[in-house]
Amino acid sequence: MLTCAGLAVFIVAAEPRGGHPIPAAHQWVEVLAAFGGAVVLMVILATSGSPRHRAGLYAASAAVVGALSATLLKTVVATLAHQGLVTVLTRWELYALLFSCVTSTLLVQAALHVGPLTISQPIMVVLNPIVSIWLSVWLFGEYFTGDPAVLLAASSGFAALMVGVVLLTRTAPQHDRAPVTRLG
Repeated sequence: MLTCAGLAVFIVAAEPRGGHPIPAAHQWVEVLAAFGGAVVLMVILATSGSPRHRAGLYAASAAVVGALSATLLKTVVATLAHQGLVTVLTRWELYALLFSCVTSTLLVQAALHVGPLTISQPIMVVLNPIVSIWLSVWLFGEYFTGDPAVLLAASSGFAALMVGVVLLTRTAPQHDRAPVTRLG
């Protein structure tokens, strides 16, 4: 309940305003270089180390790619609304969206496969909206209200979301193997 309530408060209070519907090409280059480079580095680092270390890196990379997918989806939908289907089919964003969705799915599965849920789930759930907010400001020029009460409510909602996710993961199994049962 804490996770759901925190998410609801955060979404209502922290909704960004303003901005423009389609980012400039140079902004995409910056974002894809920065976040794409970070994802590649995390995936390389996730090829070795403890299961917890690997799960954390795969989860972080999945969260970043998931946020990029959401950003690409927003751009594709805005292009569709303003310029039509033919334009969407001729622009790179649609194909980058498809690639990012597949990549995100693979990274989520890798995170869930290599290590404990108690590591991967909180990282994915908490990091994804943080990166999404960062991208909305960077790419779309969105901004948040300056009202201190609204900002406090949004921050409190996000904090409650984080606490709820951590508490939920504490109830997950602490090991990856099911108990062995013997027949007979």
